[in-house]
Amino acid sequence: MLLLVLLLLAPPLPPGRYLGTGPGGTMVLELGADGAAVLGGAALRWRAEGDALIFEGGPAPLRLRVDAGPCLVGPVVERLCLTPAPLPAPTPWWRLSAERPPALWGAWAVAEPGDAFTLRLDADGAFATPHARGRWHLAEGTLVLTFDDGEAVLYRARRDGAFLRLEGGDLAGDLVLRPVAPASDPSL
Repeated sequence: MLLLVLLLLAPPLPPGRYLGTGPGGTMVLELGADGAAVLGGAALRWRAEGDALIFEGGPAPLRLRVDAGPCLVGPVVERLCLTPAPLPAPTPWWRLSAERPPALWGAWAVAEPGDAFTLRLDADGAFATPHARGRWHLAEGTLVLTFDDGEAVLYRARRDGAFLRLEGGDLAGDLVLRPVAPASDPSL
């Protein structure tokens, strides 16, 4: 009886990393035990509900049914069949990466005088602000900040000369940052 209850409470797909193949091509799905998820490069939150996974953090919640394949079935992905994929080895900090370009490494401050907001992007993928810490990466012009609590915020990012411009995410408009220190500066 206890085994039956445990099976009914188990998520339809256990946390892990999966490679999905479907009509739109291939996609990576990562499900963290803490509720963090990455679906096709987008940082989201996930939860199980019956035979479905619910992804939140995009424009609207996305409900995908998990069939016996296992495949995700629903809007956006149509039918995405999954195979377990091991996590890649972490990229050594000294290896230049498109995910963490050197042009973004360092400490950045709001360009407007009197504003004390600072963002530090380290070469190893760590980031810090005066009130939060976490991991960062760049994916196709999108800066993804994943906070230590698992929440992720996505910003469109571009260098504009010496400045870094961010928009989207939780910002009301453009945020212009100026460089203030090299990546090795421990202050924040």
